[in-house]
Amino acid sequence: MRDPGGTQEVVKDDAAAEMPQEDADDDRRFASTLRNVVGEKRHKAWFEGRVGFDLSSNDTLVVIAGSTLECDCLRKHFKAELKQACRAAGLGSRSIEFVVDAAVAPTPARQDRPAEPDEPAVKAAPAPKAPPKPSEAPGFLVSDSNREAAKLAELIAAGSPAPSPVVLWGRGGTGKTHLLRAIADGFRSRHRRKRVVRLTAEEFTSGFVEAVHGRTLASFRGRCRGVDLLLIDDIHFLLGKQKTLEELQYTLDTLAAQGADVVLTSDRSPAELRKMSGELLSRLGAGVAVEIAPPDHSLKSRLVERFAQQSGVRLEPAAVRMIASGLIGGAWEIRGVVNKLGLSSRLLDLDICEKAVGRAIDDMNRVSTPSVGVKQIQDAVCSVFGVETGVIKSKRRTKSATEPRMLAMWLSRKYTQSAWSEIGDQFGNRSHSTVISACRRMDELLGSEASVHVAGRPCGLQEAVRLVETALRTA
Repeated sequence: MRDPGGTQEVVKDDAAAEMPQEDADDDRRFASTLRNVVGEKRHKAWFEGRVGFDLSSNDTLVVIAGSTLECDCLRKHFKAELKQACRAAGLGSRSIEFVVDAAVAPTPARQDRPAEPDEPAVKAAPAPKAPPKPSEAPGFLVSDSNREAAKLAELIAAGSPAPSPVVLWGRGGTGKTHLLRAIADGFRSRHRRKRVVRLTAEEFTSGFVEAVHGRTLASFRGRCRGVDLLLIDDIHFLLGKQKTLEELQYTLDTLAAQGADVVLTSDRSPAELRKMSGELLSRLGAGVAVEIAPPDHSLKSRLVERFAQQSGVRLEPAAVRMIASGLIGGAWEIRGVVNKLGLSSRLLDLDICEKAVGRAIDDMNRVSTPSVGVKQIQDAVCSVFGVETGVIKSKRRTKSATEPRMLAMWLSRKYTQSAWSEIGDQFGNRSHSTVISACRRMDELLGSEASVHVAGRPCGLQEAVRLVETALRTA
């Protein structure tokens, strides 16, 4: 049976535990509906005996696959059809989560089949696994760049008092969605009688629009406002959608009055969400905003190692360091480089050498970063360090001149296709050997977590790089 909060109550006897009948019916109905939606041939190729489903949550369908590659393929090709199958099976509009479980072979959705002669009709329910803490969630690693957000997420998952709403913000690839999932999973496991809804801003928008046109607004509001924890991913998607923003504002007001918690994510800080109404911005300001910074060198190295292990790609320590120090971007870009190296190694039978790694890094940097010139980099560096452009072009050898000068040369080499000599010409006609020496020195300092002086105050070199890259993106 189900309690009002949507959790399952399993009744056990001395021999075994029975599955609630309505859950078994839901599973069978969904399995049959999915087969009809995707077709018998595609179902057999992609789902039968290969993929498991968890329908225990009232608002989420969890799809369990044996590898990251299978999850990525299912997400790309079948997400819309999985949602369609949920609606057609009478399970409502659900968000779709994809989970990798290589340790335990996934089982498909329960089929309506008789028990084998020597198979007991009822099997004992397995003991539930303790969910990981947010800092231990699969795909989410903690470092100085995201430690504050991870600690706050752990408090919310435990049900401890926290300012609401919480806005976790940072650019793509910093782990915002992973952290949001960890909060939802941790909260559900600790508070099984409380309601949790996690959805994207796009799902919030489409659900609201469908409710308005289908005259089911009361049902939509009941789903989003009758909860103990609401999590919405990528609220920057709502910019310019005034009616949806109004609905979000009223939802936040209702949940605040009920004492419910709200966690939102965005790719920019609340102060940069200027197109939102002043009233909604004031609601966000009543809570707390925590930045998840781009991964630092240490975290990038660990991400490279994790993705390489998941993909079965063997990388030497030197290659890991090279990717971590040379790649611009976050987890998505790192995964892309590892996948490209693995593909070249398997299909083309090429060794993963230093040249191959460098080529993969350069290709990814060209695709994932804005097109900037040396002049723009100089302006961004000088703006962050609080010096005039003439200072880094001068012959001065004080720290206030050499530190921003080396960083600007290093970024010029990473962001542009300029030759060593061309970069030197734009820094006071310096020789190409001077630029090479500056870039090598920067690589050494980044590996040692050195600090520099930014606007007269000590600052970690990696943090200074992040500040300049942010300035370049927003210029």
